[in-house]
Order: sequence, then structure tokens, then C-alpha cells
Amino acid sequence: MVSSWRHEGIRDPHTQATFQALVDAIIPPYCLCTGTPVTVQAPGALHLRIQDYVIWDLDHSVELQPSGDTDSIPLSKSTALLLDIPLENLPRPYQNNPVHIQVKMSSIHQLTLFGYYSEWFGYGTTRLLPSNLRRIECCPPGWSLTRYTSSSKVWQSRH
Repeated sequence: MVSSWRHEGIRDPHTQATFQALVDAIIPPYCLCTGTPVTVQAPGALHLRIQDYVIWDLDHSVELQPSGDTDSIPLSKSTALLLDIPLENLPRPYQNNPVHIQVKMSSIHQLTLFGYYSEWFGYGTTRLLPSNLRRIECCPPGWSLTRYTSSSKVWQSRH
């Protein structure tokens, strides 16, 4: 079973708020223009709870293994602090590590895009479970936005 430590970032209001603002800035809601007078609103990353994907991925990444150190905090929480505080007060593991900061900022942007266009939202209530326990509960919006057909045809045939 997944330890509660691994879900601490998802439950932390500051971490949630920081990543909500971030994913909303990266992929806000937008209009799909199809050349007709009808405009369709596409959901933004915030509407699809992609902040949970980014937080979950940060807290379950290989680099994040609790070391027994009493100062250990989930990587999502330290990254939220990184995004919100002055550089001179950086949390671990970012102190005196500009390369790690640059890599993490790039990966957060990529994780937002991966989460948005993947099946993450389609996992519904199972999305925070270990991957072997997740089940597709609805057709993910990213599949239709990218016109991804192979899995969506399987999904449609089952429902």
C-alpha cells in the first residue's frame, strides 16, 4: 500500500494552491475553433486536476526515497516552496544546486503537458492509486483533443 507520506503533497493546501496556479498558467482553458460559428471550450489543466498528476509524479519519482532524515519532506512540497520563496531561502534539495533547479523547472512543464494529454483524467477515482490498480473510468479529454484513436476505440467498445 502507498504510504501516507507519499500523499502528503496532494493533501497540503499550499502545495495544491501553488501547483494549481502553475498548471493553469501552462494550459489555461481555451476555445477550439472548428471553422463553424459554434465555439467549443476545451478544459484547462486546472479543470482536469493535472496539479494532482504533477504532485503525484514528484512524490513518487525515483529520486525521492525517504532516507530516515527527520527533515525529509515530499518533493512536491519542497518544489512548491521553490516556486514561492526568494532564492536565498531555497529548501532542500534545491539549496546551492542551480542545475537541479533548472532540470526540475523543465520537468514540471513537461509533466503538466504529459498529464494533460495522457489518460490521467480518465482514471477518475483510481488515479492516485498505484498504476497496477488504476482503471479507465471515462474517456480522457486529451485523447479526443489529440485525435488519438486506438485506445479511445477500445474505450468506446467497452462502454
